[in-house]
Amino acid sequence: MSCSESWSANRQTIMLADVDKAGCLIPAVMSSTERDSILLETAKRNLKEMIYFGVTEFMKESVLLLEHRFDVQFDSPLLQPQMKDLSIADLLYKVWNNSTLYKEISSINYLDMQLYEYGLKLFNQRLQQIHINIDFQKIDKEVYSLTF
Repeated sequence: MSCSESWSANRQTIMLADVDKAGCLIPAVMSSTERDSILLETAKRNLKEMIYFGVTEFMKESVLLLEHRFDVQFDSPLLQPQMKDLSIADLLYKVWNNSTLYKEISSINYLDMQLYEYGLKLFNQRLQQIHINIDFQKIDKEVYSLTF
C-alpha cells in the first residue's frame, strides 16, 4: 500500500476498463483524474454490456440469473459460500474490524468501490427484470459469519 502507482490498486476496474483509452495507464499521457474517470466509465460500460455477471454475496440469485440468461437449469443448487470456508477469512476479519485499515484500503481502491456499487445496482436491475427482488440493505449475515 506504500506505492502510489500500483497495478494491484483498483484491479477490478483496470481489468474491465478499456486501458488504451486511458493512455495505457502511463502517467505522463493524462492527468490521474482524467485517467481514473475514463477507467471507471469504460469499466462500467463493459460491465453493463456483459450478458451475465454474478455477485458472490448473492450466489443463489446469481445462479438464478445465470439459469435465466442461458436458459439452463442446474440439477442441484449451488451453495452460498461461507466466509469461514474461505482462506482469506482471517484477513477480511482483521480488515473489517480495523476502521483505519478499511478506510485506507477503500481510499486506495476507490474506483473498485464505485464499480462495485454500480455493479450491485446493475445486478439488482437485472434481477428485477426476472421478478427477483433483494433487499440489499440486508445482506445475508450467514455469508459474513466469521465464527470459527
